[in-house]
Amino acid sequence: MKLKKTKNIAYPFTQRTPFGAVKIYRQLNGRTRFYVTWPGETGRHRAVFDDEAAAHQRAEEIIEDFHRGVSLRNKITAAQAARINEYNRLLSEHNVSMADAVRFFVSHLEKRVKTKKDALDAVKKFLAGFEEQSSRNRDYSTVRSICMRFGRAFGKTLDAITLEELDSYLRSVSKVGRTRNNHLGTLKRFFHWAQKWGYVEPGEMEIDKINEFKEGPIQIDIFSPHEMRELLANANEDILPALVIGAFAGVRTAEIGRMRWEDINLEERVIMLDSSKTKTRRRRMPLICDNLAAWLEKLKGDKTGLVRCGQTKFHRDRTALCEKTGIKWKDNGLRKSYISYRMAQPDADGQKVSKQCGNSADMIEEYYKGLVTPSAASEWFSILPQ
Repeated sequence: MKLKKTKNIAYPFTQRTPFGAVKIYRQLNGRTRFYVTWPGETGRHRAVFDDEAAAHQRAEEIIEDFHRGVSLRNKITAAQAARINEYNRLLSEHNVSMADAVRFFVSHLEKRVKTKKDALDAVKKFLAGFEEQSSRNRDYSTVRSICMRFGRAFGKTLDAITLEELDSYLRSVSKVGRTRNNHLGTLKRFFHWAQKWGYVEPGEMEIDKINEFKEGPIQIDIFSPHEMRELLANANEDILPALVIGAFAGVRTAEIGRMRWEDINLEERVIMLDSSKTKTRRRRMPLICDNLAAWLEKLKGDKTGLVRCGQTKFHRDRTALCEKTGIKWKDNGLRKSYISYRMAQPDADGQKVSKQCGNSADMIEEYYKGLVTPSAASEWFSILPQ
């Protein structure tokens, strides 16, 4: 609102406010000027005008600002006022005003907004950093499966995911402690990468606060000799080689997927698995027992190339086989069955079996020894092609 001036305005012109007086001075020596002064935090402020109306307009604006300040001050509680006073005191020790602090913090928030990334987008960028993005790259395949599942589960930025949400998610992944820990380890690796890229604030992250889950005893679920006979009798030619190699040599399903017929040496009775095919990335030579040799002599012929059909077809054929026979598929059941029956044979030795299967002798002795009888083992390794 503009101040209506009259010819009889006396200078200095003064307006009283709760914060002090707002004054207008007139200087007449040579050139007429008007000075507006008003109280501030660090003393009185001053503005110079050549135009009298402009000076009064500025004074009116200052007075209105003061009145608004009184209104806002009346809304501030005693506790808020105490905190504001304390903030000012702390900032004054560094010669910084509250306005400086607010501007700095807002700038910081704006930078954070630019670096925020949705969980799934961050996962995709993380996976793009792998040199070999292939299902045959075991590390990439495992990490991709775990991280993509995580990314799809959270439709928010990484920094917005709470500790409670992470813990709940990991518990929902599986009831098995070992599986939960596998996911936890991979996600910690992902979050530390994200922190380096600025997607997560520096310092301790929520994922780091989660301890490993308790791992219970390993479930050893195996096929009986009768079930194995039924599966082999009804399997088609595409899936049959994978079944017999897994059941009678203990080779992992994923390793069989990377095997070639050229890796099978029937003369030496060994399967040559180089480091590019094994889970542990160490060369291994599973032995070919008598009944497996009989199966492979029938199946191999002059075949070359991959032993197993593609993963999608393999799973489809396996599902169809289980539906046809009424036998429930057991997770990693072929390999577990082989080790269990092998350890029941009279000449079984944990060290030798561990070298053939690519896991620790202690694990084999603890979890696989004594699960089946020698007679059941004899029946298992007597399963021959019809």
